[in-house]
Amino acid sequence: MVAFQVVGSNSATIPTPPEPNMPDENPSSYVPQGMNKNDRKELREAALEWTGTLGGFLTRQAGRFTNQRPAALNMNHFLTGNGADRVLESGYVDQMHTESGQLATFQNQRLNSFLEKIRENLNSTQPGTVRQYLLLNDEGGVNNGTNWYGIYSNNGTGLYFTLGGFFISYGATAVRGPGHIGITYKMYVWDRYNWDTGKETQIPGNQLSWLLNDGEMDDIAHIMSPAVPGLSRTPYFSRKKDKNGNITYTVDDSLMGSLVESGDAENFDIVGAGNVQSIRFPAADPTPPPEAGGPTEAQSQTASEDAKR
Repeated sequence: MVAFQVVGSNSATIPTPPEPNMPDENPSSYVPQGMNKNDRKELREAALEWTGTLGGFLTRQAGRFTNQRPAALNMNHFLTGNGADRVLESGYVDQMHTESGQLATFQNQRLNSFLEKIRENLNSTQPGTVRQYLLLNDEGGVNNGTNWYGIYSNNGTGLYFTLGGFFISYGATAVRGPGHIGITYKMYVWDRYNWDTGKETQIPGNQLSWLLNDGEMDDIAHIMSPAVPGLSRTPYFSRKKDKNGNITYTVDDSLMGSLVESGDAENFDIVGAGNVQSIRFPAADPTPPPEAGGPTEAQSQTASEDAKR
């Protein structure tokens, strides 16, 4: 069900997997070629208005709904972090399974299988043996052969707005002790905070509209997002009101991405590791090898028979 990779045998440190190779789109892809100077100016102003207002709104919401705090930190880090990694707290990583049914299932199945395979690998070794392990994806697909699995959040949760889809892995160190095998391990999380051309997000706007400068946003209603093969071009931003007066904003990812092109923001990695966990398996000690230079089992048996004569 899962595979492992032995990456060391001389340290009790839990190993860290190499980060996935996920290059960003070229920043120029977020802005159509040939855009006139005035449209580019209005696009930049609207992108700053939208991103800054949404970040502030999420920060306010975090006072009432703590699960939205990480999403607010992400948005603000996009504008002010200069591309540095944003590190998730270990306690947050440990509780992510409560907002991702897929992650909870993964931990119940693949994690347990990973630990069992480590036990089997170390079971026949001598006491004192130490090995370091990384989870290895051998199930096919785009992540096959890497140390990472793709996971999705439950729709509408705080984790959904913080990460959406993300990658997880596990590292472990195992020690063969007398009569047991002890394993310490932890989960790793990685995601790239960036933007995809051709992707839209719909956001309820009733509360956000109190903060957002709709006039500044309406200035770009006529500007179409970049062309993406196989998809129809859509506006960077639009808003609609239903018969009940409820407002919905539709925003193309390229609006935020255009701030990378203008140098006002930078994409970044989101990284994290959970707290160290441990488990112990009972294990029968193997028969120790004969001492160097000592008699073999056959020689000992012959000597015993000679003594009886």
